[in-house]
Amino acid sequence: MLDTILPILQYAVKRARDLIQYSANLPDPFSTTANRSIALNLVRTTAGDQPELSQQEAYAQWQKRKEFIREIKSLNLDLSANQEDQAVLKKKITLKSLNNKKATLKELASFMFLLPKDVTKSRSYYRYLETQALRAVRYNIGNCDELSACVFFLLVEGFPEFPALKKKIPVERVGTKEKQGFMNHATVIVNRDPNTVLEDIHSWNDDAVICDGWTGEVITKKQLLSADNGKYAVELLVNLSEREFTPLIPNEEPRYRYFMGENNNSYIHTPEWESKNDGSKFWKPYRLVDLKKRPAQIDQQPAPCPWKGLQEINALMVWDAIREIRHLMSPETQLQAQSALLFWQNPKKRSTDSLTTKQKRFRPTY
Repeated sequence: MLDTILPILQYAVKRARDLIQYSANLPDPFSTTANRSIALNLVRTTAGDQPELSQQEAYAQWQKRKEFIREIKSLNLDLSANQEDQAVLKKKITLKSLNNKKATLKELASFMFLLPKDVTKSRSYYRYLETQALRAVRYNIGNCDELSACVFFLLVEGFPEFPALKKKIPVERVGTKEKQGFMNHATVIVNRDPNTVLEDIHSWNDDAVICDGWTGEVITKKQLLSADNGKYAVELLVNLSEREFTPLIPNEEPRYRYFMGENNNSYIHTPEWESKNDGSKFWKPYRLVDLKKRPAQIDQQPAPCPWKGLQEINALMVWDAIREIRHLMSPETQLQAQSALLFWQNPKKRSTDSLTTKQKRFRPTY
């Protein structure tokens, strides 16, 4: 069975990387260009749930946020450079949605960081993942979160290029908990025996497969655990063999299980996907597997490089950003942002366990 599914998994990862060609944390996982940081936040940012018209102040803030996001979309930022162009960085952009404020790209990236993320009260987590995958395809950028969502949906939809499988092969989108010195990570696991313990990779069957869209690697559990340190990028960057795993799809309905191929699943897309994705635009396909490549194919894509070590967040820059877009933020959001800022200003006292839920929302995205 492994010989049958490995070519499909490798094809899925390649397709995901062809559709989402850039990441905000590759080639260096702990630094990125301002353009890529802004583009990634376009994928992850929302104006939030629409307030009632009677809530005049909240409604006005929501409209302002929509105008700001629309203006950022119109910039059409170039994502191809791995290094910052210093001349471009010094130029200031006039933002009409922020009362004609002038901002550099790095300042703009800080503004984007403070807007709400796309898990809102009106959306399920599963719908959020669908949106993430489609936006990542639209803006041509995604980190492990978006790439793993894309790989997941490609696999559960199934590729017509391959014969139907004779056996149901489980597909799981999983995450790892943060470990000292290593980032959180999202990836896809295929063919894991459900009788093994998800949290413990050492308990998995040897032919369980890690299908990692972020690094572009497809590795069996046996290969990962028997390899020398540094052979696989996902091990070097994430220390996958020593991590504890947790299910990421769908967190509100853990009883559901997913398998390779649409015919093997009773449910693969939400009614919102089915009603909105009419094929009228590249990023609105009936199915992700319908997309063979981007309309304008880019030949070169950044490759992973060794981990360089964590760069501290520029707390002063974030504080300036809070002041500049304060009028777009609710009082609760302002308090959360300032609380998180104080936390990140003191790295010596920082630990994973001491983060509150509110502070986690404002952690820098790598």
